[in-house]
Amino acid sequence: MKEQMVKFDNYSIVHLEVSQIPDNFDGKKGELKIETEHHANPDEKKVHKLLIRLKTVTDKSIIDLEVEGYFEFYGEFEDDDIEKFMRINASSILYPYCRAIMSIVTGLDSSQNVLLPIINF
Repeated sequence: MKEQMVKFDNYSIVHLEVSQIPDNFDGKKGELKIETEHHANPDEKKVHKLLIRLKTVTDKSIIDLEVEGYFEFYGEFEDDDIEKFMRINASSILYPYCRAIMSIVTGLDSSQNVLLPIINF
């Protein structure tokens, strides 16, 4: 069996927006929406990118956050194994960074930081 390795290179904030809840808001407060997208780099097949989109509504704010994580695959992997890793493991690696960003940003204008729940992907 050949050696396989996955390296988490880095992450970056793609989009961050915090806005006050408008008076006519009819959405549900406390709701958390999470979406993920996985993309392979067409120029360099070993590099893969995971995008996590989070949207939550607090008592005062609507928060939109998009974070990209970059992963490198060394060795030979089946496409299904890469897809499964990106969906489960890469999401689990990247999500704590999202939680920290949300907590820090919401604490800048309030004494009540938003702490997102722990999630198993």
